[in-house]
Amino acid sequence: MLDTSGVALKATLSNDLPDVIKPNNDELSTLLNRSVSENPTDALSALRDSRLTNIPVVVVSLGSTGAVVKVGTDSPTFYFVKTRALTVVNTEGSGDAVVGGMSYAFEQGLDTLSTIKYGMAAGMANVLEPTTGFVNPQNVKGFFEDDSQILFQKVPSAMEV
Repeated sequence: MLDTSGVALKATLSNDLPDVIKPNNDELSTLLNRSVSENPTDALSALRDSRLTNIPVVVVSLGSTGAVVKVGTDSPTFYFVKTRALTVVNTEGSGDAVVGGMSYAFEQGLDTLSTIKYGMAAGMANVLEPTTGFVNPQNVKGFFEDDSQILFQKVPSAMEV
């Protein structure tokens, strides 16, 4: 699972490909040498770039908009992940919380979409805290277990993005 940016991201993707990458839209913009906004349609379009084809899971965080996801390599499935609007206290560390949550879920043996959902729940829990990088496990569990908090919308076809 890779969460890095800039030269390190480009260098890694030119060598051994990770199973999962989690760039935000700005990091993806730098990687692809094009602007990728927080607009889900724009970000989903960027997921079709050939440099991402052989990476099994790509999760692009879009701040309060949620995320877009590509799962698979040969016939990938694309998703828009919508998160419930929250009263934000502190966004610092949210991306790291997403990666930490996904890592924990992966270690617990959760399936791919549940792993992504758990990561999103951790990112949501992070924004509620004044302390950077602090995540209340009860909030993560609540967001993860309540199906109204994090919604996966499957994009019917990459061609329709």
